[in-house]
Amino acid sequence: MNRDMSGIPAKTVLLIDVNSHSRAARARTLREMGMMVDCAATTTAGLSRLDSGSYSLVLVDVSADRGAAE
Repeated sequence: MNRDMSGIPAKTVLLIDVNSHSRAARARTLREMGMMVDCAATTTAGLSRLDSGSYSLVLVDVSADRGAAE
């Protein structure tokens, strides 16, 4: 897969993932693609970051906080 995104301006991504290994791997890949990445380990933490920041994209692991009502 070609990941050359040099023609795309840098964007800030908020990555929400409860699994620390997956979060680190996904963040690394996004950074290699030229993105600036903020990470959160829970939906609550992610929503807090979203309220205080400006993001071009928010990526959420759909299994994050499974069963938790927030």
